[in-house]
Amino acid sequence: MSSYTNQPHPGGYGAPQQNPYAQATLRPLRPLIGLARAGAWTMMAGQLLDTGWTVAYWQSTMQADLETLTLLDIWAIPVLVLVLVGTVLALVGGCRWLAQARRNAELLPPFQPQRLSSAWVWWSWIVPIVSWWWPRRVVLDVWADPAPATPARRLVNRWWGFWVAGTIVGILTSRQDVADPSMAGRAVLFTIITSACLGVALHAWLQILDRITRDQDQVIGAPPPAATGWPSAG
Repeated sequence: MSSYTNQPHPGGYGAPQQNPYAQATLRPLRPLIGLARAGAWTMMAGQLLDTGWTVAYWQSTMQADLETLTLLDIWAIPVLVLVLVGTVLALVGGCRWLAQARRNAELLPPFQPQRLSSAWVWWSWIVPIVSWWWPRRVVLDVWADPAPATPARRLVNRWWGFWVAGTIVGILTSRQDVADPSMAGRAVLFTIITSACLGVALHAWLQILDRITRDQDQVIGAPPPAATGWPSAG
């Protein structure tokens, strides 16, 4: 592993310093990216199933198909469980990965300042009010490409913008009753919009996972992660 140098490295990170603390704390991200990816995919699968369930329930209600409605009522619990499992898995996997990425960023030139303490890697998603913008701040601080209008910042903004939009529409969706004919149409529309927004957000998040992992691991000396198959975006 090379000593500190001012030569540019992929993603804006410089070579790590040769000191015992840095060597003991720096860890490649590749071993952690699998769970983060799995959480994102599971969350998206749950959201898509929930959308399909909502559309099917609405159609069955309009047609007064009691047999199908009974079957859908049975399937409502497994769908809800998958949505919850995906959400928890995405949170745990993503935060474990992000916590190590943050530790690495503190030890890799240009020693990007971290505006929030390490605890906020987790708590920023949970604490009311700040959860609307602090997760974005954590990711931007970790990525050593802080200048405005860079591809990194645009990708983070796309991820967070669509995530917030999907969350807001999801809250509106939860206030609609698909079994009520006066609300069913809105429930279906809001559910589809929520899935579309979260789909774009998770697409961007998978790219963020790959790029930061590749940038940091290449400097640390670990092999890059396998490609996810998503097309890259500028």
